[in-house]
Amino acid sequence: MLIAQKPGTESATESRPGNFDVALVVVHGMGNAYKSQILLEWAEPILERMDWLARDRVIGAGEEHGVTIHDSDLSGSVPMVTATVRFPKRRDPGAPVETVERKIAILEARWSESFVPMTRAQVFRWAVPFLWRAIIRTLELFGATMVELPLLTLVNHLRSPRERLLLPHWFTFIVDVVRVIVSTAAFFVTWVFLVTVGLILTPILPLLSPLLLIPWFKNVAQGVLDGLVESIGDVASWKERPVRASAMRLVVRDALTRAKELVGDDGDVHLFAHSQGAAVATFTLFEELEPSTFNVRQLTTVGAAVVLLGRESWQGRKDTYTPVDT
Repeated sequence: MLIAQKPGTESATESRPGNFDVALVVVHGMGNAYKSQILLEWAEPILERMDWLARDRVIGAGEEHGVTIHDSDLSGSVPMVTATVRFPKRRDPGAPVETVERKIAILEARWSESFVPMTRAQVFRWAVPFLWRAIIRTLELFGATMVELPLLTLVNHLRSPRERLLLPHWFTFIVDVVRVIVSTAAFFVTWVFLVTVGLILTPILPLLSPLLLIPWFKNVAQGVLDGLVESIGDVASWKERPVRASAMRLVVRDALTRAKELVGDDGDVHLFAHSQGAAVATFTLFEELEPSTFNVRQLTTVGAAVVLLGRESWQGRKDTYTPVDT
């Protein structure tokens, strides 16, 4: 159970520059994000997990250990949660248990309101080539896992000595051949389905915005289309509008600057990003900033679209961007 702050404690002093050991910056994915939404989605489970681990009796925890929340500012200009975690630690085997204390700040980088969205027509025109890029990448992935991998397994088993196999060679060969046939057939069905979806949507997507001029179609489809534009419109702005993409990255830079102030020169900053936020954070951190300048020790991504989204596309620019290699 988390320990809430007691009345009269020095809450106001907790966010002083250099007063923290660790700062975590969380970045949301595509779509609209309300203030403090991504902060709460990750701060609460992370702090609960830390509290549970710190109170483990097996490692010598006592009543003095756990997480104490100091500030939970969810409506300020920079939403932030500050806390202290105390946990037991033995410096050497057989040594007495010592209590280690770490002060933590968790803040969000919310870029969803940092730019003007694109219009429906612009989003749907952009969506056609992006749709085929996503389909091709999906088929490449499925082809590698559903066809190439079973084939490589078959070849490897044929070359392996008997003592390395759990079953006889002939039985292993039959199993591998059946797996290759079934997986290839499944890939073919998947290929037909995805290509069919792409062929159907290619002529439809550019027409969706003009069709909203028809009253009955607008009544039926506007809500769905607005939700779709709200989701993929952020991606379109990131890829097609460099000025708006820069506005998204500025939010991440500001959050990292604030995090560095909180930990000073000796603390650590961690960056955690989801989906499109991973592309934004990765470009910001490795292409525009120097991680060591902000004491960034780790970048963690969930559902990352770093390679798929890449960076903004200036008209006529031919240079390459390889964020994963970087």
